[in-house]
Amino acid sequence: MIIELITKSTNYNEMNVLLNFATIKKGGGQNVAINFLETLRYNSFDEFNFTYVVVDGSEIHKLLLDLKVERLLVMPFNPIKRILKEIIFGRTIIQKFKIDLIYSYFGYGLYPKSVKQVTGSADSNIFFPEVDFWSEYSGVVKYFKHIIDLYRVWGLKRCTAVIFENEEMQVRARNLYNIVNSVYIKPSIMIDCLHEPIDGLNKLNKEVYTGLFLCGWQKNKNYMIIPQLIKEFKKKNIKFHFILTADLDNSFEHQKFLQDIRLNNANENVSIIGNVPKRKIFDLYQKIDFVFLLSKLESFSNNIIESWYFNKVLVISDANWARSICMNAALYVDRDNPDKITNVIAAYLSSDKQKEDLFKEIKKTLSLHPNVFTKTQQELSYLKFIHEKN
Repeated sequence: MIIELITKSTNYNEMNVLLNFATIKKGGGQNVAINFLETLRYNSFDEFNFTYVVVDGSEIHKLLLDLKVERLLVMPFNPIKRILKEIIFGRTIIQKFKIDLIYSYFGYGLYPKSVKQVTGSADSNIFFPEVDFWSEYSGVVKYFKHIIDLYRVWGLKRCTAVIFENEEMQVRARNLYNIVNSVYIKPSIMIDCLHEPIDGLNKLNKEVYTGLFLCGWQKNKNYMIIPQLIKEFKKKNIKFHFILTADLDNSFEHQKFLQDIRLNNANENVSIIGNVPKRKIFDLYQKIDFVFLLSKLESFSNNIIESWYFNKVLVISDANWARSICMNAALYVDRDNPDKITNVIAAYLSSDKQKEDLFKEIKKTLSLHPNVFTKTQQELSYLKFIHEKN
């Protein structure tokens, strides 16, 4: 059969929820989803009966196979094929498992509108139209980026309700798209998981500071500034090494980045290590000093809360979206100015008081966020509220 089905008998006294992870392939969204699933694994939520939808071969798929869940639907990696199969098999899935509500963790599933669907939204750019989010792209590529954004907005409007991790986005969703049914749930502190050593990355010299760009080849993350940052650190006699978690895929972006690294004589100052599974995140953070999040826009980011959780210094874009999330628990920089960025870091390194004050703020800000169990409870309570709402 086109969709793999592993089934068991259904208890119809429970609320039958289709947990849709079919749009999550990797990245921060995957880590958030795994935290959610780990909470379900170790805690009992007897009011709910879950059916899981995953991307074939994803970390979430592997986790659920390890957990031997009995109600599992596997969708293809290709988004067009996935959408077609949602259209073709959606009604059958809903009927077979007597689904009462769909929770698409991020994104939108093309299932019948007769069943309520709640989604989590993390596509910040569709809520900040004043920001030219795709300015680094042009031509056909930029056109298709905008088409995908229109699809995302269309999907949000079709959902019964939306869960936000960013309060400003919730307000803008109402004002821009008349999305009335929504809730703001703060991102959670990550939970401990299996710790495995990360391959190919030895502990660097203690005299060398290490900065992490935990991202793929996403231009929004501003990873192309790394060669210029290295050049500026060398001028200031600060030994600095960058770790980038983008894939070694020989893509155009990959090749362009390598070219810039060579032109700036920075080969020895950068490690490109590829996508990092969640079980190796702990070891990765033990090897770094700074987390760089130089995005144009974010709804939230795992980088933020992970940097606080592991007591690392967050270097983030000086923008309203960032300050509203991080308050005083980060170093704010002009994301497009390598000289000013390195000046901020150099000033921090030379000031014991600034270090002490920053880590006090990190501890205080982190305490404002729920643990994963509390966040999961809030999500499930909201699903139940939407299900029971007329």
